[in-house]
Amino acid sequence: MTYGQIIAEVLRLVFASGGAIVGEGAEDVARMKNDPRYADYIDRIPGAFNRALADLEAKRVIPWKSRRLALSDGEKLGGARAYELSLLIPDCYEVEKVGAWESYSGTRELFLVEDYELDGDELIIYGGTYAEAYVVKYTPSLPRMTEDTDVEAEISLPEALASAIPYFIKGDLYEAEEPGEAAKARNLYEQMVAGYHPPNRQTQTRVERVYDF
Repeated sequence: MTYGQIIAEVLRLVFASGGAIVGEGAEDVARMKNDPRYADYIDRIPGAFNRALADLEAKRVIPWKSRRLALSDGEKLGGARAYELSLLIPDCYEVEKVGAWESYSGTRELFLVEDYELDGDELIIYGGTYAEAYVVKYTPSLPRMTEDTDVEAEISLPEALASAIPYFIKGDLYEAEEPGEAAKARNLYEQMVAGYHPPNRQTQTRVERVYDF
């Protein structure tokens, strides 16, 4: 789903009883911005969209991403290594799991690392004497919408989550003027998000083998 599709869908929900939504491409959105029926809503959509993303991040339903960290990427601190996340994983919202690649009995496997901590911007991994590299699974932060965002760019979310966002935005836009409609829209958003099931690997409680980490 694109940003333009989100904007058009919000306007369809807001103007369900009337109005002509002309399209979802860049030129279409530009025309709607100059239409007094839609201009105020379009101006307020980016802020509401960004609040929806913050809510999805806080709910931690966004599919995890993975980043491999070489030993040389971190600073050695005695028996530990410290990694500066803002440089190495700039889109990290929350670290979920850490694994260590180790060679053991002639095989190379990925083991769950339980002894680590976050200290401000640093991920400090303890132990790992035999580690060759680390793998960090994390919930990513999502790019925010601004006035300069390309409305034809794809949103980096599964369709099931992206399609819930217009209901959050409608609830946000209607909160003051139509609280009943706002509550209905927000309830639909919550139901859609609750019905989304992240990939199974995000709920694993142990590392089984390399491919399942």
